[in-house]
Amino acid sequence: MGKNTLQIKNNRLLQEEQDILDWFENVHFKPVAFGGVQEADVYKKLEELNRLYKAAMSAERARYDVLLSDRVDEFNAILRKMNEGVPEGNRNG
Repeated sequence: MGKNTLQIKNNRLLQEEQDILDWFENVHFKPVAFGGVQEADVYKKLEELNRLYKAAMSAERARYDVLLSDRVDEFNAILRKMNEGVPEGNRNG
Protein backbone atom coordinates (compact mmCIF):
# COMPACT_ATOMS: atom_id res chain seq x y z
CA MET A 1 0.00 0.00 0.00
CA GLY A 2 1.06 3.58 -0.56
CA LYS A 3 2.69 5.78 2.03
CA ASN A 4 -0.52 7.72 2.72
CA THR A 5 -2.87 4.76 2.76
CA LEU A 6 -4.98 4.50 5.88
CA GLN A 7 -4.72 1.08 7.43
CA ILE A 8 -8.30 -0.14 7.71
CA LYS A 9 -9.10 -3.61 9.01
CA ASN A 10 -11.70 -5.40 6.88
CA ASN A 11 -13.64 -6.75 9.84
CA ARG A 12 -13.60 -3.55 11.89
CA LEU A 13 -16.33 -0.96 11.69
CA LEU A 14 -15.19 2.56 11.07
CA GLN A 15 -16.07 4.99 13.86
CA GLU A 16 -18.70 6.76 11.77
CA GLU A 17 -20.40 3.45 10.98
CA GLN A 18 -20.33 2.50 14.66
CA ASP A 19 -21.89 5.86 15.56
CA ILE A 20 -24.81 5.14 13.23
CA LEU A 21 -25.31 1.63 14.68
CA ASP A 22 -25.17 3.02 18.22
CA TRP A 23 -27.73 5.67 17.27
CA PHE A 24 -30.17 3.03 16.00
CA GLU A 25 -29.68 0.95 19.14
CA ASN A 26 -30.33 3.91 21.45
CA VAL A 27 -32.90 6.07 19.64
CA HIS A 28 -36.20 6.54 21.43
CA PHE A 29 -39.16 8.62 20.30
CA LYS A 30 -41.39 10.60 22.63
CA PRO A 31 -44.82 8.98 22.77
CA VAL A 32 -48.11 10.83 22.55
CA ALA A 33 -51.15 10.17 24.75
CA PHE A 34 -53.11 7.96 22.30
CA GLY A 35 -50.42 5.93 20.56
CA GLY A 36 -47.80 6.97 18.07
CA VAL A 37 -44.96 9.42 18.56
CA GLN A 38 -44.51 13.18 18.53
CA GLU A 39 -44.01 14.39 14.97
CA ALA A 40 -41.51 17.08 16.00
CA ASP A 41 -39.44 14.47 17.84
CA VAL A 42 -39.36 12.25 14.75
CA TYR A 43 -38.05 15.13 12.64
CA LYS A 44 -35.43 15.94 15.27
CA LYS A 45 -34.24 12.33 15.28
CA LEU A 46 -34.15 12.26 11.47
CA GLU A 47 -31.97 15.38 11.51
CA GLU A 48 -29.61 13.67 13.97
CA LEU A 49 -29.42 10.61 11.73
CA ASN A 50 -28.83 12.78 8.68
CA ARG A 51 -25.88 14.46 10.43
CA LEU A 52 -24.42 11.05 11.26
CA TYR A 53 -24.75 9.89 7.66
CA LYS A 54 -23.16 13.13 6.37
CA ALA A 55 -20.23 12.65 8.74
CA ALA A 56 -19.83 9.04 7.56
CA MET A 57 -19.94 10.08 3.90
CA SER A 58 -17.41 12.86 4.49
CA ALA A 59 -15.04 10.48 6.26
CA GLU A 60 -15.46 7.89 3.50
CA ARG A 61 -14.69 10.52 0.86
CA ALA A 62 -11.52 11.49 2.73
CA ARG A 63 -10.42 7.83 2.86
CA TYR A 64 -11.24 7.42 -0.82
CA ASP A 65 -9.22 10.52 -1.74
CA VAL A 66 -6.19 9.19 0.15
CA LEU A 67 -6.45 5.79 -1.53
CA LEU A 68 -6.90 7.37 -4.96
CA SER A 69 -3.92 9.65 -4.43
CA ASP A 70 -1.79 6.66 -3.45
CA ARG A 71 -2.80 4.77 -6.59
CA VAL A 72 -2.04 7.76 -8.80
CA ASP A 73 1.40 8.08 -7.16
CA GLU A 74 2.04 4.36 -7.70
CA PHE A 75 0.92 4.58 -11.32
CA ASN A 76 3.17 7.60 -11.97
CA ALA A 77 6.11 5.80 -10.35
CA ILE A 78 5.53 2.82 -12.65
CA LEU A 79 5.38 5.12 -15.67
CA ARG A 80 8.63 6.82 -14.65
CA LYS A 81 10.30 3.46 -14.23
CA MET A 82 9.02 2.26 -17.60
CA ASN A 83 10.25 5.45 -19.27
CA GLU A 84 13.80 5.18 -17.91
CA GLY A 85 16.11 4.62 -20.79
CA VAL A 86 13.39 5.09 -23.41
CA PRO A 87 14.11 7.83 -25.96
CA GLU A 88 12.04 10.96 -25.18
CA GLY A 89 9.88 10.79 -28.32
CA ASN A 90 8.77 7.23 -27.45
CA ARG A 91 7.83 7.78 -23.81
CA ASN A 92 4.42 7.13 -22.20
CA GLY A 93 2.74 9.86 -20.13
